[in-house]
Amino acid sequence: MMTEQQKKLVDMLSWFHNFCNQHNLRYYIIAGTMLGAVRHGGFIPWDDDIDVGMPRNDYERLRELSKDFSSTRYLFEYPSMENREYSYLIAKLYDIQTTLIEKKRYPIKRGIYIDIFPLDGIGNTIEEAKINYKPFYRNFQLHLVITSSFLKRRSLQKNLAVLVGRVISPLFVNRHKLSKKIDNICKKFDFDNSKLVCNLLGGAGLKGIVPQDYFGKPTLIQFEGIQVYGLEKPDLYLKAMYGNYMELPPVEKQVSLHDALECNLNQSFLDT
Repeated sequence: MMTEQQKKLVDMLSWFHNFCNQHNLRYYIIAGTMLGAVRHGGFIPWDDDIDVGMPRNDYERLRELSKDFSSTRYLFEYPSMENREYSYLIAKLYDIQTTLIEKKRYPIKRGIYIDIFPLDGIGNTIEEAKINYKPFYRNFQLHLVITSSFLKRRSLQKNLAVLVGRVISPLFVNRHKLSKKIDNICKKFDFDNSKLVCNLLGGAGLKGIVPQDYFGKPTLIQFEGIQVYGLEKPDLYLKAMYGNYMELPPVEKQVSLHDALECNLNQSFLDT
């Protein structure tokens, strides 16, 4: 049985699927959403978001299309120098008829959302990929430190790093310039011309580096009663990401990883 939030997210995913088909844009459900589709036929029961990935060229085309996009239901948003309150490194599609405020250092009042990740090349050999990953990782970790909030589930060491980052970062780091720098590092290698690819901004680390043919041609898969695009080789991808992915985690880990300060499914964030 889906929650009301999950139902609204499925509606959003169905709309996004049709939008991408209309504009000939490639996308894949990825990460936990891909896992949920294979293992549960939809959401991982305790999950409350949807992740999609788009090859960088399609992601950038979506960015251009979104500049002239207008809807009474949905809103695309991207990081940019002009959008200075937006602390995320990825695009999001929001349901503007809802309100959601996540626990972040810079809380943003928006609606429930789909995360839209760019998919990038990372090299042609694992040795090359590891070398190319290093400059991204350093800057990505710095961004996490200066934008994250304190979380009970995070280790004391990591929360202390966040505290130090809050004190020091304003002296040395411009968050928006750092975001642009990370974006430029990510798109250095073309998705379609790399043997190895990665959702760099997904936070999976080196295990997120997989052969490009795992993604392959977007392939229809059932997700909560609708058809959406998944990977061509989901089994190989999920094994790389999660190991024995059909085995459920311990009960104590069957919880959402998202912390909401406020969630209202019946009121637009534009009215609050």
